[in-house]
Amino acid sequence: MLKFIQKIFNKNFKYNNFVINNNAVIIALEAETKRRLKCFDEALSLINKAIEIESNNDMYYVTKSLIFYDTNKFDESLKEINKAIKINNKVERYKELQTQIKEKLSN
Repeated sequence: MLKFIQKIFNKNFKYNNFVINNNAVIIALEAETKRRLKCFDEALSLINKAIEIESNNDMYYVTKSLIFYDTNKFDESLKEINKAIKINNKVERYKELQTQIKEKLSN
């Protein structure tokens, strides 16, 4: 299914100087689906591919942080959410997740 969707969206689209790489988006969505299904190894592999394609997308680092969070790897989770915040520090949910991770680390 992933390959089929990638063939449909094989171009990059530009919106007001913001490039959306459709392949990266599709892969990241698949990673999030795998995370929710608790297929963490597959999810991590997919989100790493999305990051390789489009390394400046904060949402990919959030997904990676959540994968680590879900697998109780809180040090790694914190590193990834910090990357997301460095790219986009205007999203309050990122800061809330960062606080939540820090609380887990202090326990």
